[in-house]
Amino acid sequence: MNITYTSELAAVDSAATTWINAITAADDGTAGAPFDTLRDALTRLETDLAARVDERRADASRTVDQLQIVLISASVVTVGFGALALRTIRLSISQPIETLVAQIGSIANGELTNPIHPSGPVDLATIATSAESMRQRLLDEARRRAGASLHHQMPDRAPGGPRSTRRSGWRALKST
Repeated sequence: MNITYTSELAAVDSAATTWINAITAADDGTAGAPFDTLRDALTRLETDLAARVDERRADASRTVDQLQIVLISASVVTVGFGALALRTIRLSISQPIETLVAQIGSIANGELTNPIHPSGPVDLATIATSAESMRQRLLDEARRRAGASLHHQMPDRAPGGPRSTRRSGWRALKST
């Protein structure tokens, strides 16, 4: 906004010129009236300038208040999106990692009967699939060793004796 004070400055200039002419023309004390006119013009200009400065200050204050509201709102929205992003990361990455760690921990503790279920992002699902393959191999190896151990612990059967002892051992192993 471009503010010009052309008319006010012209009035002050005119009053000043009149006063200066009155001072130089007469030494009889009649120069007081043009000075009063000059003083009134300066007072009007000063009052007008002060009013406009006050208006601009009020405008600036309103603008600052609006900017503060916008910044506070933007901060609240940013914090909200940050919380949402953290929750999303928690649900999509951290939770599947914790689940996978718990499932692999159960294998490490010898609990081979609980399968590992792949979940989460592709990388985690790939790790879970590999861990499940490892669990299956360990379980197969444990069953094979248990079967071999059972085979070595069983007495040789006598000719014509029952075969049910060896089969019942394998059936017992397969049911585990």
